Amino acid sequence: PQGEFFASVPGPYDNRRVEYGCKDFGAEKPEDEIEQLKAIASRSAEPELAYATDWDASIYSVDPLTNMFDLGNDPIAYCEHKLKLTQELWNNAINEFEKPGVSYEKIRRVFQSGWRSYFESARFPPRYIGGLYHNTNYIGDPGGDIPFKPVPASEQRRAIAFLRDKIFAPDAFTLPPDLLNKLQPARAGDFSGRIYGSRLDYPWHQYVLYVQRSALNTLYSPITVGRLLNNLARYKAGDDIYTMHDMFTDVRRAIWGEIVGPSNVNSQRRQLQLNHLGRITAIYLSSSAVYPADARTLAANDLDILEKAAQKAAEATTIDDMSRAHFKEVLRQIEAAKGAKRDFSRIGR
Repeated sequence: PQGEFFASVPGPYDNRRVEYGCKDFGAEKPEDEIEQLKAIASRSAEPELAYATDWDASIYSVDPLTNMFDLGNDPIAYCEHKLKLTQELWNNAINEFEKPGVSYEKIRRVFQSGWRSYFESARFPPRYIGGLYHNTNYIGDPGGDIPFKPVPASEQRRAIAFLRDKIFAPDAFTLPPDLLNKLQPARAGDFSGRIYGSRLDYPWHQYVLYVQRSALNTLYSPITVGRLLNNLARYKAGDDIYTMHDMFTDVRRAIWGEIVGPSNVNSQRRQLQLNHLGRITAIYLSSSAVYPADARTLAANDLDILEKAAQKAAEATTIDDMSRAHFKEVLRQIEAAKGAKRDFSRIGR
């Protein structure tokens, strides 16, 4: 049976806070309660007392297990489940709302609710890259651990594989035929007689790119890239390590599969590829005060690899005209980037 989605009674952490702040220990002086209070506080490592603040779930945090609105102990599995629900909604369940006499605006509102799964799926898994599991135990707490442990390389690769298959793939965003033609918004007039409301035609490609850009924002942020570099010193000899080179290579391969062969590039992938190209170009042209030297080196390496592949793809006769034009545009942008003056003047701080 389905239990409560949210607790309606105090939980273990609530009880512990009340005990710490309000329990009567029968002490004559406040100082006499210190040992009892320390004993209560030392239980923070117990699993049911796990706690984090909103700041711990912000973009500045390090722990991928701490997220706002994540209702599972495995954020990647949670995102996979949510995307299945959204695909079920978009492909089947939404038909339940198409009834005589009902406005098509209802279908649009129901459809729009499915995007939350994608927004979360673009935010949670990228935090595994360069991530650190974070504990706030004190030294000597029973069951406690050291404050930081690097996220295992296998989990980081799992996060990249999820993004490759569910966010970046050519078929990651699929819709039933004609569904977009039913997504009509409601429009209403104000007291001046003007009509206001949502954009009339549904901006499908813009929403798709918004989700994909959200994932790229985290992957290529100076914070994530900097942690990938700093985490190298956290591993022991022989440990399996997920490096900055791994991340640059895996993301490039996940996004640019059509350039090898080559094969036709659909409209969603074309905009994704150019956005990715803009990211690595920005890193390539950045100063060392923003990105570490290794990131700029790897961005240059990506540009070299893509340039060679795009030259071959632009001459292929086996792809459609739009894909060929796309690869020519890729070449133009790379040539422009390499022709720009790189900033070597500022010293990283």
